Amino acid sequence: MIVRSLEGGADHSVDIGASLATDVRLDEAIALRRCAMYRTAFRGTAVGYPAEGMRLYALAGWMKRQGVTVDVTTVDELDWAVVAGVPRSHIVMHGFDAASGPVALDYGVGRVIVDSVEQAAALCTSATRPQGILLDISDACVDDLAAVDRRVWLDGLHYRADGADIAALSEILFGMIAEMALVSRRRAAVLSRISVGDVDLRDCDGDPRTLRRAAQTIDEVVEEACVRFRYLRPALTVSPRPSTLLPAA
Repeated sequence: MIVRSLEGGADHSVDIGASLATDVRLDEAIALRRCAMYRTAFRGTAVGYPAEGMRLYALAGWMKRQGVTVDVTTVDELDWAVVAGVPRSHIVMHGFDAASGPVALDYGVGRVIVDSVEQAAALCTSATRPQGILLDISDACVDDLAAVDRRVWLDGLHYRADGADIAALSEILFGMIAEMALVSRRRAAVLSRISVGDVDLRDCDGDPRTLRRAAQTIDEVVEEACVRFRYLRPALTVSPRPSTLLPAA
């Protein structure tokens, strides 16, 4: 039997730990750069960042310091945002179900995005304080939304862009402004917010000037649509697709 001496052997656990720490720091650096690039490019526009980014310690601190909008979809993600100290007015809850809905309302999130009449009705039943909602019109129709009362009001519209390019995104925004103008006239109420999610401007990745030009195009489209339909310009939120901001898990 040959016995290998362990004396002088390398401590590979130290190497593995150092490698993992380096990978985490690299992920944080990449995410921070991407997030900061979007924030710089979209001046005058709110940028919504995914709550899952808070699993990166440095990014969680950056999101809190910058006062950005944080998109949450589950109770766990809401917990991450709360623990990180994100102001409740900056948290947007996507969807309203039996598990996450009441928790979000109890905490007092800034806005809730609903994608069906059933979700709106459930929110009306659960709300104990005034709550603004955005209706996701990717699949739903505004005309179907009648389940609102004095506690819950329609504050604007949301659309899932599904990674649309800048040309398609411009068409989406133009159509949303047209829809908002129509809804406001029918309901005698001004919708003050417009939101697009799952935005994928990966063609601009790594080039701040190209991303800035895309942001300017979006701004010009919204301005043109508001002039065309004689509508007061709403507050715009753009939420990039998480995969465009965060390194692959």
